[in-house]
Amino acid sequence: MPVTVPPFSPGLFASLLLRPVPDILLDKGLAWALKRVLTAHPEVFKRLPENSHGIVVITVADLQLDLALDLSPQTPALRVATNDDRQAAIAGISGPLQVLIDLMEGRVDGDALFFSRALRFEGDTEIVVALRNAVDGIDIHIADLLPVPGIISGSRSRIAGMLANIHRTATRDLEMIRSAATAGLEKNSRQQKKRIIELENRLHDLELKAARQDRKAKA
Repeated sequence: MPVTVPPFSPGLFASLLLRPVPDILLDKGLAWALKRVLTAHPEVFKRLPENSHGIVVITVADLQLDLALDLSPQTPALRVATNDDRQAAIAGISGPLQVLIDLMEGRVDGDALFFSRALRFEGDTEIVVALRNAVDGIDIHIADLLPVPGIISGSRSRIAGMLANIHRTATRDLEMIRSAATAGLEKNSRQQKKRIIELENRLHDLELKAARQDRKAKA
């Protein structure tokens, strides 16, 4: 996957909290989430073309986390990507956490995300399209994939909604902070661009004047 600059979002700060967590624990959570999806929708991987085998690396840009989705129809798996997974990957998907969630839950169009560069694809795009079409046909809710204790499992949707509201509020606040912090830089950048354009125009005029004088001298 190409190097992706993480967006300034709540996920970027969440990635700092995830760093101390061992991959083995994350792998257990990811395996549990995939098992829930396959239990509710056992046909999802069967909808892929017969040649849709291999590993797709999914990069969650703001979490700075690479996931390996093994599309093997017999033993599908989801885990934290290793170097071997990255080297063996047949395709890659990269984007912010919220965009990936919106795509999985069917709230946005994958083609529109691709052309807007909100998502980045590479490798075997046919596999990516086939995977997206397979996911489009099922009803996935991230709330159902939250590994919460059984005693509060009935409140899973409410917890997911609360987390989503916190994420939206934090995203809005961080964008306001980013705008305030970079306002001076953006103003200086605009002024420099304007100055560069003025210098380019002056240089162009001087070149035209020199060319006219050269033609007169030759005449």
